[in-house]
Amino acid sequence: MNEPVIIHKAAELRLGQIWDYTVEKWGEEQADSYLRKLGVCIQVLKTQRHFWRSVKDKRLPGVFFIRCEHHFNFPVEY
Repeated sequence: MNEPVIIHKAAELRLGQIWDYTVEKWGEEQADSYLRKLGVCIQVLKTQRHFWRSVKDKRLPGVFFIRCEHHFNFPVEY
């Protein structure tokens, strides 16, 4: 059984800000579509770790990222 993706509170707030900005610039339909794309990307991160890229900074070992559309996601392994 697949466990749900946990989205941290700060990321949840940021997704709301992204939606608001997109509505202002391109309308509600585009905002909904964009957030759905980000949601799919987040779900893929859970099951396809080979997309994760290491941050190239020795001070941040074990920190990963993936670009999703125009944003970066930082998956955390628990």
